[in-house]
Amino acid sequence: LAYAQRHGMEYRSVRGSPCPHLPPSWSKLRLVLDLFREGFDQVVWMDTDAVIVDAERDITRACSKGVGMVRYERPFPHFQAGVLVCHRSPEVVRLLEDVFASSSQNPGNTPGEFGQWEQTPLNVLGSQRGLIEPIPADWNCVPEYIACGSPAVLASHGSAFPVRLKLILDAVMKPGLTISSGDRLAQLRSVRRFNDDDSWVPPGRKAESAAVNSVAGLLDL
Repeated sequence: LAYAQRHGMEYRSVRGSPCPHLPPSWSKLRLVLDLFREGFDQVVWMDTDAVIVDAERDITRACSKGVGMVRYERPFPHFQAGVLVCHRSPEVVRLLEDVFASSSQNPGNTPGEFGQWEQTPLNVLGSQRGLIEPIPADWNCVPEYIACGSPAVLASHGSAFPVRLKLILDAVMKPGLTISSGDRLAQLRSVRRFNDDDSWVPPGRKAESAAVNSVAGLLDL
């Protein structure tokens, strides 16, 4: 919230999913489209496991058209969908609608060439239509996979849930933050809520989800 206020943005925190029949990651498309319909010209989406670590820099300046995404070469070449900088246009609206519609073509949510859930169709259709705008890695930096000179947003996409929790805990305790620890703790609570209902978690990762909730419970979050 403080970051949004600093840069003149309206902040929306979403509880629950507008698409309960799908894994939560698909919901970002529906939510961005809804905000476009409300009249917003630009919408920035960040997954729960993406953490702002430099509040002085304005993510809305990362690109000026299309859908801004960071390009990764590891663990496989793809544009990473955990942070999106979306600019409203008829072409972008159609892209997001078509990507969302593709969820019905993969009811088992089998991972594709460019990752799981919405990430593969967004990569495929976005690249085909020339609507993906590469943005600097500093705006969605997973240090395990990409070099970041001076990250503004740290993330742990694809990591085990305890690793995601640790990322945010480390950020909370880091001295010299340019974003309030209160906002960071609020994000930690969001991660806890995100894992409270593990119905969407693949069976092999339910223990990881439980570990996140156990640690968060010790912190009384």
